[in-house]
Amino acid sequence: MKQGCVFALLCLSILVLLSGCQTNNQNFSEAYSFETDHQIDHDAIAEAKDGYYFLKETSRGSYLYCFDQQNIDPIPLCDKPNCLHDKETNPEKLYDCNAYMADASQVFYNDGYLYILARGQADGTSISGVYLRKLSPQGTFIENAYRFPTYPNSVALHRGNLFYSSNEYIPQDSGKSAGTCSLIQVALNEKKEKLLYSTDLESGNIATITAVGKRLYFSVMGYKDKSTQPVKTISENFCLDLESEVISSIDTRTGEAVMEIPAVLPDAIYYSYWYYDYDDERNRTVYQNNFDGTEEKAVFSSPSVCDRLCWDGSYFYFDNWPTIGMPGHESEVRTIWVYDKDFNPFFLSTYQI
Repeated sequence: MKQGCVFALLCLSILVLLSGCQTNNQNFSEAYSFETDHQIDHDAIAEAKDGYYFLKETSRGSYLYCFDQQNIDPIPLCDKPNCLHDKETNPEKLYDCNAYMADASQVFYNDGYLYILARGQADGTSISGVYLRKLSPQGTFIENAYRFPTYPNSVALHRGNLFYSSNEYIPQDSGKSAGTCSLIQVALNEKKEKLLYSTDLESGNIATITAVGKRLYFSVMGYKDKSTQPVKTISENFCLDLESEVISSIDTRTGEAVMEIPAVLPDAIYYSYWYYDYDDERNRTVYQNNFDGTEEKAVFSSPSVCDRLCWDGSYFYFDNWPTIGMPGHESEVRTIWVYDKDFNPFFLSTYQI
């Protein structure tokens, strides 16, 4: 009888351990999930099943707005009767509005919840600290999902994880400060942190974090030594395989040219290179590559030099603003070209600045 009880308890313990392992299992599928995956097509807008969310900035702070395809007129995410929302001018009543987000800068949607990047507590009792606030789709504050050590440079939410980069500066005896920039992963359900990558380049920055399937893309920029002339920016783009935790560079011209921040689509990545000369025609070549960065091929010649190839989920955008005012380009007019996914021209806009 005693042996039977011991055996039963042993089996129960194993089941509990297995269930715990299953709960913590990471999703390394290549298939896209709208609910849990990073929204690569949206920068300032978060898309949910029932509509879209964005932050409206005012002189008194940010307000969380929403709209859907049936009701395209945005409304504040607050259902309080007689609330003035962003028309309120009394500082003591600002936090009475559910849509008021004070010093908030970004909104995300992930796995049925909204997340807000903001300073201070949601109720205004403190303005210190930088938090990732978790909200219901109706805008109700649930919890501070994470407190950042400093204001993050770039943030992405992907499959239950927060990925972000931030800088840490350490005073030196010389009076100057040396710093490191780190890429951090946080499992939100467990609040566990993991260091993925760091750089000690001068003025180093890890930017534009993008997640697709089981891969994370990020750009590293900085200087090796600002005292040397001419000063050249070090810029390199990396791919992190979240399953194997292997980090590999996807740049093929390191030293010769700088790879611009890539546009990451569901099936491939697109980018161009900067050859340190605005009149170098090689700057215009757009390349397509697989997610591992091993099958680069030229697919298009852009109408202008671009510092970043923009993609909004349907169209590519090219903008000639980097060359305006440069020697030989003084008379250029600001122009934006729009192309579809196959680089067929869709729209052209010019305006004087």
